[in-house]
Amino acid sequence: MKEIIEQFKEMPNMSFLPGVGAGEIADWEAENSVALPADYKEWLMFSDGGEIYIPGMQLYGVSHKPLLSYYNQPDEREDLPEELFVLGEFGFGDVLCFVKGESAIVQWDHELWEEYMRWESFKDFLSEAEELFGEGS
Repeated sequence: MKEIIEQFKEMPNMSFLPGVGAGEIADWEAENSVALPADYKEWLMFSDGGEIYIPGMQLYGVSHKPLLSYYNQPDEREDLPEELFVLGEFGFGDVLCFVKGESAIVQWDHELWEEYMRWESFKDFLSEAEELFGEGS
C-alpha cells in the first residue's frame, strides 16, 4: 500500500486533505460500529478525503467532510444495502463503497441501483484507478 500511496503523491490532478491518526480512525469505527478495511485505514492516515484524477472521484474521510457514511438518499430512491458503507463518489454519480466485514470494495451504479464493479481490496481499486480515470481513459 505504501508504494501506491507514494505513486499517488507524485501524480497530477489530485487533491488530498491531511491524513488522520489511528486514534481518530478508531473513534470513527467505534461511533459507527464498523471496522474499516486495513488498507483504507492506511490511506486515511495519508489522506482523510480528497479527489483523485480531478474530476474523477471524491474520497471521503473520518474527520474531514464529507464523512464516510451509510448512504441514505434524501429523495425517493432506495437506500444502499445495509452491508455497504460509502467511501466516495464518482464524478458521474456512482458511489464507491466497502462491504462491511470484508475487504471488498464495490462501485454502486446510481442509475441501475446495483453493484457494477467489485475489487478485492481498496489497494486493488487504487491499482486500477489509472485505467479508470487516467489521461488515456
